Amino acid sequence: MKRILALLLSLLTVASMFGCAAAGDKTADHLTTLLPYGDMTELSAESAAHSKVIADDDAYIRGGTYANTVYNTDRKNTGILILKTVKDSPAYTRHVLIHFDLTNLNLTGMNRVRLFVDFEGANFSNLDGNSILVYGVASNWSSATVTYNNAPAYDAASPIGRGIMSTVGICSVDVTDYVMAQKAAGAKAVSFRIVAEETGISESEIFSTTCQYESKKPALFADYSATTDYNRNILADAAENAKVWDYAQSMYDDWYARYQEILLQGDYDAERIVSNPDDYQTVTPARKGSPTATVNDYKTRLMTTLSGYEPDVRQESIYGGDMTAERQKATGRFYTMKIDGRWWVIDPLGYPCYIRGINHMNYSYQSGSPYQKEQMLRVYGSEEKWAISATRWAQEKYYMNVAAGWHKTIAEVEDGLSYIVRPLGIGGYANKLGIVYAGTPMTLMYNNSMPVFDPAYVVFVDEQAKTEIESRSDKSHVFGYATDNETLLSTTALSQYLALDYTVEYNVYSYAVAWTFYCNITGETDPLINDIEMYSDRLGVDLQDLFLGFVYDRYHKVMSTVIKNYDPEGLYLGVRSLTASATSEWYLRMTGYWCDIYCVNYYNAWEISEDVFYNIERWLGKPMLVTEFYAKGMDAESPLGGAYPNTDGAGWTVETQTQRGEFYQNFCLRLLESKTCIGWLYFQYIDNDPHVNPQASNKGMVNCDHDTEVYEDMNKQIALINSNVYGLVDFFDGN
Repeated sequence: MKRILALLLSLLTVASMFGCAAAGDKTADHLTTLLPYGDMTELSAESAAHSKVIADDDAYIRGGTYANTVYNTDRKNTGILILKTVKDSPAYTRHVLIHFDLTNLNLTGMNRVRLFVDFEGANFSNLDGNSILVYGVASNWSSATVTYNNAPAYDAASPIGRGIMSTVGICSVDVTDYVMAQKAAGAKAVSFRIVAEETGISESEIFSTTCQYESKKPALFADYSATTDYNRNILADAAENAKVWDYAQSMYDDWYARYQEILLQGDYDAERIVSNPDDYQTVTPARKGSPTATVNDYKTRLMTTLSGYEPDVRQESIYGGDMTAERQKATGRFYTMKIDGRWWVIDPLGYPCYIRGINHMNYSYQSGSPYQKEQMLRVYGSEEKWAISATRWAQEKYYMNVAAGWHKTIAEVEDGLSYIVRPLGIGGYANKLGIVYAGTPMTLMYNNSMPVFDPAYVVFVDEQAKTEIESRSDKSHVFGYATDNETLLSTTALSQYLALDYTVEYNVYSYAVAWTFYCNITGETDPLINDIEMYSDRLGVDLQDLFLGFVYDRYHKVMSTVIKNYDPEGLYLGVRSLTASATSEWYLRMTGYWCDIYCVNYYNAWEISEDVFYNIERWLGKPMLVTEFYAKGMDAESPLGGAYPNTDGAGWTVETQTQRGEFYQNFCLRLLESKTCIGWLYFQYIDNDPHVNPQASNKGMVNCDHDTEVYEDMNKQIALINSNVYGLVDFFDGN
């Protein structure tokens, strides 16, 4: 820490040396200067200093009353292995067995062997940061016949290795001593038994050798780990290898100057919210997420229960701005401004504007539902007529002014809703590389890492942003540019990057940059991955969280620069981030440095706590926009008959449409109470369609038949809050 503080005194010199843009001129730093090494395809990923073998068999076994069951068919059908430990409940416990043929694993000249297993992107609850224990066992078993009772024995007190579990991504475990000893003894094969160390966790899923992706199968990886130099030969060509490490150092240097700048800035002014407890006069029974979850009673605040508030509906501009407020400079575009301690969006006409928006403003949501399109045509006659009618419905009845995930005709309605544009970001690039988990609403990538350090990533997003932005001649209704949805946000980010298999082409830069960060920030030449916590304590900063900020500094620098290059006046909104981002100091600090507005999809909270808002305000220094929240009602009727399953999605589950409205009002009153929040986007316009999604949920303001009145008990409460936002802001601000 002393080393860091001393360097702070020479900030200006360091910033000059690194060629960093001034704080007020971030867009001037064009990224072409950071591309001296060309596309990744020009680099060879072959290296003589490693050896790798894929497992040739694996299985999972289950205890208790299932101890004689063979799960081979299930493993083949799903491509996954299940892992779980439940204390005193052996019937719920699952272990994993993995078998490797050693004859093709070259250990000559190697001094390290690691076991890699890849966690599938499912069952996210309480997994991240827990651990697995690895045991060496006999290899006389087969997936066709192995059960818990006949599996090779293991000594629970003597694991050969321990690894950090992740909800999604690769886990690396050092098994050097065991594999070397087995090889020296003449063994032709080795087997491992994997056990979840923590008890009572949700089950975890590891990809099996039966999965279709070669890169996700369990593997043994042998390499030479230098003891004095972290600049490992990750590429066979010495010149290219040197370029990668030089590039990694340039990434660190570029970030470090901003890190010092942020430290010197310190915390931003923050004000704690103090709510009136007497305003919470309603009790609403609700479940977090699934309709089978535990019901709890939540104290709820409604507009009608606010002590002393009188309804106050203002005249609004075509953009939803408050025309009774003091008018600011009109630029023809949206921009942000802090007025008397509260953040505002200023609309293109110059009026302070509070965002009340809606997600997936489309006549059909999932899989382009043929049923929803058919019903839309029955009710409206055409896409164009639907767009006009739906726009006026949102504007005039519900005081909405911004749409996200909109159908193309929505943007064509005269004086219609403003909208958020989403040029492709890291998700598009990762998809091009083939490393995105399909079928998930989040941008989940293999290895729990994002290839934001690849030079080719910059070229890709520049082309995408250019195409998307330059196609819009009239940008007055472009509210801003969001990039990805719910990108990776691991609490063990540094560990994940350091454990990457650098022989895989798309991992080369990520691995090199992570090692460069770790060595530079600790001042060590070859620090151990297991010592991250020790160094965090020594330096007085959470290195996992700091590295997460480092990753997103690079992400935002790239995305902000390309977007501002093609639209200097456009608002850069960054990632529609996960709820957990609101508690990550360095994610928020780096987001605040680059983004005009911080966006967050906020779930699992009946209202955002005062403490969370306080930390957001002091770490961010910018306004925030809640880009997703919702509740689903058990009384909604499915077009297939009966109630919706309501198992899809992370929103709250309540019994009635009235209670959906109560959730909306309570959640939004807290947002209005915050001087940092400038608005919200409700999730979503239309229900999921059970014709294409068996787990469909009642998320919409409109049902699958395009009936705009069926959820009136919820919608009228939405209209009440939305129409009163400016009066409520003045009420909470004491004006």
